[in-house]
Amino acid sequence: MNFDLDTIRKNKIELLDCQCEIVLKSLEYYCYSANFLYDRNRKYTSREDELKIALVTDTFHQISKQFAESKNKNKIIQIEKKKKVS
Repeated sequence: MNFDLDTIRKNKIELLDCQCEIVLKSLEYYCYSANFLYDRNRKYTSREDELKIALVTDTFHQISKQFAESKNKNKIIQIEKKKKVS
Protein backbone atom coordinates (compact mmCIF):
# COMPACT_ATOMS: atom_id res chain seq x y z
CA MET A 1 0.00 0.00 0.00
CA ASN A 2 1.45 3.34 -1.03
CA PHE A 3 0.88 6.15 1.45
CA ASP A 4 1.51 9.14 -0.79
CA LEU A 5 1.10 12.13 1.50
CA ASP A 6 2.22 14.56 -1.19
CA THR A 7 -0.91 13.96 -3.26
CA ILE A 8 -3.99 14.73 -1.21
CA ARG A 9 -7.56 15.05 -2.41
CA LYS A 10 -10.92 14.67 -0.73
CA ASN A 11 -13.03 11.68 -1.79
CA LYS A 12 -16.63 10.72 -1.25
CA ILE A 13 -17.50 7.05 -1.29
CA GLU A 14 -21.00 5.65 -0.80
CA LEU A 15 -21.16 2.21 0.80
CA LEU A 16 -23.77 -0.08 2.27
CA ASP A 17 -23.78 -0.60 6.03
CA CYS A 18 -22.20 -4.02 5.70
CA GLN A 19 -19.43 -2.60 3.50
CA CYS A 20 -18.68 0.12 6.07
CA GLU A 21 -18.49 -2.51 8.77
CA ILE A 22 -16.01 -4.55 6.70
CA VAL A 23 -13.80 -1.48 6.17
CA LEU A 24 -13.95 -0.59 9.87
CA LYS A 25 -13.13 -4.17 10.96
CA SER A 26 -10.20 -4.25 8.53
CA LEU A 27 -8.81 -0.96 9.81
CA GLU A 28 -9.35 -2.08 13.40
CA TYR A 29 -7.48 -5.33 12.72
CA TYR A 30 -4.62 -3.47 11.00
CA CYS A 31 -4.27 -1.11 13.98
CA TYR A 32 -4.48 -3.95 16.48
CA SER A 33 -1.83 -5.98 14.64
CA ALA A 34 0.51 -3.01 14.27
CA ASN A 35 0.14 -2.02 17.93
CA PHE A 36 0.63 -5.64 19.01
CA LEU A 37 3.93 -5.75 17.13
CA TYR A 38 4.89 -2.37 18.57
CA ASP A 39 4.15 -3.54 22.11
CA ARG A 40 6.31 -6.63 21.61
CA ASN A 41 9.26 -4.70 20.14
CA ARG A 42 8.72 -1.47 22.09
CA LYS A 43 9.61 0.47 18.95
CA TYR A 44 8.40 1.10 15.44
CA THR A 45 10.69 -0.11 12.71
CA SER A 46 10.72 3.37 11.17
CA ARG A 47 9.18 6.82 11.41
CA GLU A 48 7.25 5.96 8.25
CA ASP A 49 5.65 2.95 9.98
CA GLU A 50 4.67 5.14 12.91
CA LEU A 51 3.02 7.65 10.55
CA LYS A 52 1.20 4.86 8.66
CA ILE A 53 -0.26 3.50 11.88
CA ALA A 54 -1.31 7.00 12.97
CA LEU A 55 -2.94 7.59 9.57
CA VAL A 56 -4.81 4.28 9.70
CA THR A 57 -5.95 4.97 13.27
CA ASP A 58 -7.18 8.45 12.33
CA THR A 59 -8.93 7.01 9.27
CA PHE A 60 -10.66 4.40 11.44
CA HIS A 61 -11.97 7.09 13.80
CA GLN A 62 -13.05 9.35 10.94
CA ILE A 63 -14.97 6.61 9.12
CA SER A 64 -16.50 5.37 12.36
CA LYS A 65 -17.75 8.87 13.22
CA GLN A 66 -19.12 9.53 9.73
CA PHE A 67 -20.78 6.09 9.63
CA ALA A 68 -22.55 6.74 12.94
CA GLU A 69 -23.72 10.17 11.73
CA SER A 70 -24.92 8.69 8.44
CA LYS A 71 -26.90 5.96 10.21
CA ASN A 72 -28.70 8.65 12.23
CA LYS A 73 -29.47 10.82 9.18
CA ASN A 74 -30.36 8.26 6.51
CA LYS A 75 -33.44 6.11 6.67
CA ILE A 76 -33.25 2.37 6.15
CA ILE A 77 -34.13 1.21 2.64
CA GLN A 78 -36.66 -1.60 2.76
CA ILE A 79 -36.13 -4.24 0.13
CA GLU A 80 -39.31 -6.04 -0.83
CA LYS A 81 -39.05 -9.79 -0.54
CA LYS A 82 -40.58 -11.79 -3.35
CA LYS A 83 -43.16 -14.32 -2.30
CA LYS A 84 -42.28 -17.89 -3.03
CA VAL A 85 -44.72 -19.74 -5.26
CA SER A 86 -45.32 -23.31 -4.08
